[in-house]
Amino acid sequence: MSGEAKTRAELEAELYGLRQRIHELERSDRELQRVRKSLEQGAEALSVVLENSHDILVIVRADGTVAYASPSLGRSTGYRIEELLGINGFDLIHPDDVENVSQEFFAGLQTPGRVINLDFRYRHADGSWHSMEAQGINLADNPVVSGMVLTARDISDRKVIEQALSQSERYMRTLIENITDVILILDREGKLTFISSSFTSVLGYEPGEYIGHDPKEYFTEALHPDDVQRVMDFVADSLRKPGLSETIEFRMLRADGSERTIETRANNLPDDPVIKGVISTMRDITEKKKVQETIAARERYYRSLIRNAADMVTVLDENLAFRWGSPSAARITGYGPQDAYGKRILDFLHPDDRDSAQQDYDVLLANPGMIITGERRFQHKDGLYHWHEAISTNLLHDPFVQGIVVNSRDITERKVIEEMLLISNRELDSFATTVSHDLRTPLSLIEGYAQLMRAEGNTQEENEAYLKSIITAARRLDEMTESLLEYAQAGQAEGTVGPVEPLDIISDILFEHSVEIEKAGIDIILGEEFPTLEVDRFKLRQVFTNLIDNAVKYLVHTARPRIEIGSQADHGTATFLVRDNGPGLDPALKEEIFQPFKRFVTSTSPGLGIGLSTVKRAVEGWGGRIWVESEPEKGATFYFTAPLG
Repeated sequence: MSGEAKTRAELEAELYGLRQRIHELERSDRELQRVRKSLEQGAEALSVVLENSHDILVIVRADGTVAYASPSLGRSTGYRIEELLGINGFDLIHPDDVENVSQEFFAGLQTPGRVINLDFRYRHADGSWHSMEAQGINLADNPVVSGMVLTARDISDRKVIEQALSQSERYMRTLIENITDVILILDREGKLTFISSSFTSVLGYEPGEYIGHDPKEYFTEALHPDDVQRVMDFVADSLRKPGLSETIEFRMLRADGSERTIETRANNLPDDPVIKGVISTMRDITEKKKVQETIAARERYYRSLIRNAADMVTVLDENLAFRWGSPSAARITGYGPQDAYGKRILDFLHPDDRDSAQQDYDVLLANPGMIITGERRFQHKDGLYHWHEAISTNLLHDPFVQGIVVNSRDITERKVIEEMLLISNRELDSFATTVSHDLRTPLSLIEGYAQLMRAEGNTQEENEAYLKSIITAARRLDEMTESLLEYAQAGQAEGTVGPVEPLDIISDILFEHSVEIEKAGIDIILGEEFPTLEVDRFKLRQVFTNLIDNAVKYLVHTARPRIEIGSQADHGTATFLVRDNGPGLDPALKEEIFQPFKRFVTSTSPGLGIGLSTVKRAVEGWGGRIWVESEPEKGATFYFTAPLG
């Protein structure tokens, strides 16, 4: 029985223990439920925080893929969260920043718990680049995270502000460093805490010598003795009275001993966190004083300019009647004050120009300060109409003028030149017609022979002959096109002007013609010196190429052929000559040979006949001139000028 009783006791004890365990489990379950509820509340709170946080929380795997992104990432970047999950985050980073970011990122992955700091540009959903800063912590060993946790924020606005502040600071610093006025700051105790660098340029003293000292230590030395006390009183009043002071003028000695007149104004800003004292501006007004003293003389000077200017200056009243005219107006038009004053300007204009002039002046009168320009015919006293170019300004509102100021000039001669240009343009049209005719000939040949080649029954020899003719015509067309291109380029103002050695160019051209020169037995004679020129190298090569090419070409049938090339420098200009002993030309043709499409030696000469016209355009393009001296059977000498380098 005792054994059975013991077993029963043990069973009761175990039962009691089980009941206790059940109570503990029930308590644990309640605690677990409480913890779980707290965790749910915490997760909900965290979700709310993440949902409304401006900062961005991102988890990036070791391979760079985005494993988690807080909702704020979408708001900042414009992407939907589902678009970002699983992509490689480095694909959104600016190419110039990828290397630095990846180095820092992968270095941070080497050490658990390591913190990294990143600053980079990323591509926004709208395609623009934004700036972002981020701090990451390596939680790759945490099984819940398994990656780099990045806390980031878009700092584009801050970058813009920082850049603006930096630019503003540089701007203000540059202003202070480059203004001609001197800026000084005195603290509340009257010690100098800042002097701008202009102190040296204005007065010749080094600012550093006076920082931290009382102004009396240098004012008493640099000030004019008669102005010392007055300036000291001004400084004392400025330190004692907050706000802007009156302006004071005094004389001061520069470091070189010269006397200057200085104008100073101070502003006491004791509560300003930056200034904390008095800021003063000193200005050298020595020249201003001199100007004030000479302003009357200057006025007389400008009056004299107006009276003697080549252009006309007239003043009209509100009715467009002449009120005043410069002497040049009377000299050019022939009208004196008694002839024009009180009469309307429209009465002197050509009848065909009056309506448009009236319309312009109506607009001008309705707009104070407005400026209009125009070209119209004005009748001079001799009865002839001259073209006048005028600039009219409405200064009726100006108390010193109270009129319409008309600045005009006689441009009749220019109009004549413009008419000549129109004639030249018509000649250019004729030139184009000639060119098109010459270009059409080889094209017609090419087409004709090509059609012949298409015919049936041609022999191989016939087709080869046709093909040879086509090639010859194409080469002719290419030569013509190249000549026209060189002719056009020679007249262009554009080009790289610089030092050019003529001998280098001449040597290259002679080498290129060495076969023809040797075959014809041409003797080349070069001058001893060739000065450096200041021209476009390409155009100079055009000139020498055409002149030497012409000489070689026309010496083919000359006994003992010879080409001489030389130069002479004088007063900033070099004169070159290219002389040959070829067939020469009629002196009456000296001007015509420089016209395009002219050939005078032989009608069988190759080329378009624009080589010399190309030379002329190139020489005149750099401001030189070209001419020829020649007689039949006595050769030809071409001269041209060019500026020295």
